[in-house]
This record gives sequence, structure tokens and C-alpha cells, in this order.
Amino acid sequence: DDVKILSRASFSNVGHFSDSASGLFSLAVEQLSLAVWFVVRLKLFTSLSDDID
Repeated sequence: DDVKILSRASFSNVGHFSDSASGLFSLAVEQLSLAVWFVVRLKLFTSLSDDID
């Protein structure tokens, strides 16, 4: 996968990354970005409703 190659290149100094560890890491990053997106949407929604009030 291109993603694995990219992540392996960016973490080349950590030479002993196993495939399962890098897979878990990319999954965690994906979940974290989803959570951040959700929080941002929530803050935008609450600020909009505050403006309406």
C-alpha cells in the first residue's frame, strides 16, 4: 500500500516498526481525526445555535 510506504518513510528512524503496529497506528490516527472532526462540528453547531438565540 502507498499509505504503508509513506508511514514507513516518515517513521524510518523507528526501524523496528512491525506491520501490525503501523496498522494499529494508522487506525488510531483515523479514529482521532474522526473524533476531532466530530468535536469541531459540535462546536460549530453550538456556536451557531448561540448566535440564533
